[in-house]
Amino acid sequence: MVQFALTNNYAKEILAALRSESKQKLCQDEMFFSTINYNPHFKAPGGCLVAKNPNDSDPRSAFVARYVDWYPKPCLSKLCQREVCIMGVRNIPKLTERYEFFVNKFLPDFEPVAYDCLEWWLFRKIRDERDFGRTATSFNASFYGDLYCSSNHL
Repeated sequence: MVQFALTNNYAKEILAALRSESKQKLCQDEMFFSTINYNPHFKAPGGCLVAKNPNDSDPRSAFVARYVDWYPKPCLSKLCQREVCIMGVRNIPKLTERYEFFVNKFLPDFEPVAYDCLEWWLFRKIRDERDFGRTATSFNASFYGDLYCSSNHL
């Protein structure tokens, strides 16, 4: 995917267009990778052929790229920025149970120990996998295998 993103003419055009849009400076990477991954016309390696809107009653449609708590959902940290809840120490138990690959949003000057704790949790999981040769018992590989994009991709 990285090679594709750097060399494909369509990908380069999309990235140039996003960079030229001054209002989109804050989320260019999120928009770029979603666009090339969920558009089968670009033929990105691993690109999803069946893009379905996330639906709570259909776990195969889950959006796993990023977890966000949007306002007005209860925000455990009580701090929001652009209608996004800023993650803090109270979010750690919930975050360690999520399926998403990334979390939005941490701020370096707000409860930085929360980020440190999550980093330590991830480090321990990776270390245990290396040392014991297996993933954590809490890891549900079938969740990812059952996603539409896992079975319908380029």
